[in-house]
Amino acid sequence: MKKLVFTILILNVFFSAFCQNGVKDGSYFILLERNDKISINKLFDNQIKQYKTYPISKKNIFSTDQKNYVAILDTSGYRIALHDISSFEQTEIEIPYFIKPKTILLKGDNILIGGEEMLLQYQIKTENW
Repeated sequence: MKKLVFTILILNVFFSAFCQNGVKDGSYFILLERNDKISINKLFDNQIKQYKTYPISKKNIFSTDQKNYVAILDTSGYRIALHDISSFEQTEIEIPYFIKPKTILLKGDNILIGGEEMLLQYQIKTENW
């Protein structure tokens, strides 16, 4: 039991540290505008240019893959709002499992959600958990 708890804690720290890991894989990054809004931004000529804003609440956690998507996880309603950066389309994804989400990570075409009990993976292209 101690190993399981330790493993889950390490995964939560790992995902939290790498969800917003700077501009490495793409050119977009997230900034917290206010307590109720985040923005996706790009660096142009050494200046930050705001591209789009997204509303959030205190119960949301969020991530970007820095290229295509911004994911906003509602920790109380077990839903993910997946925003396409280029087309401005939003897809609502229901989480079919009971999980106490602690972190979210977008990596390639995958959304990873770390919780107290388990780690979930959602494949964006195939729409499968």
